[in-house]
Amino acid sequence: MPVAQISGTLFIFLIMRLKFFFIVFIPLLILVLGFSWFNAGGRAGYTGSPGEITCAGCHGQYPLNSGIGMMQIETNLPNHQYAPGHTYQINVKIKHVGKSLFGFGLESLDTSNSSVGAFVVTDPVRTHVVNALNGRPNMTHKANGGASVDSALFSFDWTAPLSDVGDVTFYFSGNAADGNGSTSGDYIYAGSYSVSYSENASNPVLQQPISKFTVYTNANRQITVNYGLNQSSNVSIALLTTHGQWMYHMSSVLKEAGNHILSIPEIPLQSGVYIMYLMADRQIISKKFLWTN
Repeated sequence: MPVAQISGTLFIFLIMRLKFFFIVFIPLLILVLGFSWFNAGGRAGYTGSPGEITCAGCHGQYPLNSGIGMMQIETNLPNHQYAPGHTYQINVKIKHVGKSLFGFGLESLDTSNSSVGAFVVTDPVRTHVVNALNGRPNMTHKANGGASVDSALFSFDWTAPLSDVGDVTFYFSGNAADGNGSTSGDYIYAGSYSVSYSENASNPVLQQPISKFTVYTNANRQITVNYGLNQSSNVSIALLTTHGQWMYHMSSVLKEAGNHILSIPEIPLQSGVYIMYLMADRQIISKKFLWTN
């Protein structure tokens, strides 16, 4: 066979192999990597800070901050000031009635738009730290970390720089989504919050979220839990036997500050001592009570 014919046959063979590679392998690779990336949680670098866009860059059906909901951050920084090396709690709250999946991204920058301070994950089920392509660390949600009806609360810590870096601004953007798997039907909220340095800034006051907690029963065989909150908190309630058997559980749900009453539906309990647990963010309180048939 002439050399030219062999070269032509080899060329056609290579072209067919490359065609198979691009048609079959590359889309499969994108699908696998894309699926893993999507399920990893929030995307970093969409906080609306200088040089960045917000989540509306993808979820753009509605104008930014145009929905009926809201997004805000709450901190225990005294007088909006930070002291060097101190650690503060930050709560990001997103609320939009009718939505069932929430997410956010937040970063902290100095006046030169460099990242300052350090984020500390305190709720690994809902949040994690992801570096954006520009190198800025972002605190953001995990996949399904914001699955909640009407509102969600994300809590984490921020450790201030060890020296005076001037004013620090927290830029944040959040998504109130309908969970339909697409970018349509979602509302995006964004904002910023600035704090200043103070050599004389006091230590942060860590207020416990639970202000009161009582459990009582009545003649109708109903158990009622009465509790109060000093601040918005993710609350869950569990009823266990003294041997650790679960008898009732209310999954975590965001509750506003104030008094709350929960009536537990009738459940088959044997006479004896039971333990009711109330969990609000990082605080856990238990109460023992006697049940008689």
